[in-house]
Amino acid sequence: MPQCSWQAFYQEYWGYEYLPRDLQNKIVREIRTRKGEPPEPPDPRIFLD
Repeated sequence: MPQCSWQAFYQEYWGYEYLPRDLQNKIVREIRTRKGEPPEPPDPRIFLD
């Protein structure tokens, strides 16, 4: 029986520390701004018909 794909995904990120919740929004906005995208992530509704 094949292994769960989640296990492979989880193993790839062993050793990384979770980013504190209060920093997540700040970091995401900084990265998006640096890449020339709007600071706020798109609303999921735009992907629905």
